[in-house]
Amino acid sequence: MMADALAAPLLRVFSHQELWRWAHDQSQAVVGWQPLPFPDGRTSRLHWITTTATGTISGAVVGVGRSPASREEPTISSGVSDDLKEMLPGESDLAWSIRGQLRSLLRGVPSLRIRGAAGVGKDFLARRFIELSLSLGSLRYMDPLVLRGDQAFRDPVWLSRLSDAVDQMRPVLFHDLDRIPEHRVHRFLPSLLKARQAKVPVVATESLQVQGFAERMWSRAFRDAVELPVLNARREDIYDVARAIWKARLGQVEGPWMSPDVVRLLASADWSGNVAQLEEVLLDAHRRSGGNRIEPWALRLPTGAAAKLQGLGHAEYHAIVDELGRCEGNKSLAARLLGISRSTLYRKMRLHGIDTAG
Repeated sequence: MMADALAAPLLRVFSHQELWRWAHDQSQAVVGWQPLPFPDGRTSRLHWITTTATGTISGAVVGVGRSPASREEPTISSGVSDDLKEMLPGESDLAWSIRGQLRSLLRGVPSLRIRGAAGVGKDFLARRFIELSLSLGSLRYMDPLVLRGDQAFRDPVWLSRLSDAVDQMRPVLFHDLDRIPEHRVHRFLPSLLKARQAKVPVVATESLQVQGFAERMWSRAFRDAVELPVLNARREDIYDVARAIWKARLGQVEGPWMSPDVVRLLASADWSGNVAQLEEVLLDAHRRSGGNRIEPWALRLPTGAAAKLQGLGHAEYHAIVDELGRCEGNKSLAARLLGISRSTLYRKMRLHGIDTAG
């Protein structure tokens, strides 16, 4: 066949005639990078393309890669900065520092723990970071094996899947390491240590509660660690974080317009639930406003946020914004339902930083 004629010179260089025969004789069609053994025991990668409609492989070798041990350092392009900014938006010193850490880690195979409080975006960052790392490296792209700590230690099958993934050079995304009891940590160490030695990409997430013996064990299994700060520690990033949420959830680059009052209220709120809480508030405000314009009355801020901003009780603030929401912004109707005059409503709206326009 023409395919054999084209492939033979390339395979002869690596003494791979039998590799090609093995691939050619399979009855299951496969497209993509596949790990195949060298005659001397090393591993390489053979790429072929299916050209028949019967499912029988009848293609040509289009590339032979190197052993994973000789993996080249990826080239970090300028576009990576934009990708990292989408993962961790903001212009604060904290945001720049963490992006710098992540950028440096992209120069090798990730063996990384992402630590932080609940709701800071650990899982989102872990998934995006491992995808970006694979897109830059010479390893074939495969969907990562996704493990969760609360499942993995209860069902032994996950240990087998983890071991198989490492053997196949398949990336691993391990959520919630802190959910694994301390006395079960040792069960996962052999596979994770093997992954680190074999340069299999592994990214894990955990809370800051992991300490003592478990922390020492996980430190052995993972080479690097990055800690994400709480949202209250980088309030200047809230506007950029909000825009990133709009883009991720609504598919809009800019997102709904937010008045200066809205931005001021968001920056003043106590975000104990971090990015997850901010996302919930923004999506709720988007539903309540019913359009591409977010006004202060549509925000259901965390308890006490308005009080911190204006020095007034939050109960009155929430009563006003709730009535305005129910009345779709009709201030005369809202004032009547609240039992106050329209002028009093305007005065209280100004006191609470609620936009009176519209």
